[in-house]
Amino acid sequence: MIETFIQFGIAALGAAGLLLVSSSRAAVQRAGYALGLAAQPLWFHATVSNRQWGMVALTVCYTGAWLTGLVRASRKLRHETADGIRGGVQA
Repeated sequence: MIETFIQFGIAALGAAGLLLVSSSRAAVQRAGYALGLAAQPLWFHATVSNRQWGMVALTVCYTGAWLTGLVRASRKLRHETADGIRGGVQA
């Protein structure tokens, strides 16, 4: 039962994250990176419990990529807000 929940969580959070990071709006991108990052504990559980050590290493890389994207999108959002720009449109 828990494995089904984990697989659903990986799929839902990962797919939603990927869709949102393709947005041109920093706030939407940030939400996408946060969702992708939220899936990583599920990936760790799935890969460690099945002793898939190569996938564990890859999960570490993906975690770093999602985290980097989250930080960059947050900085971009702060910059846009400070300049009075929302979603690419002057406020």
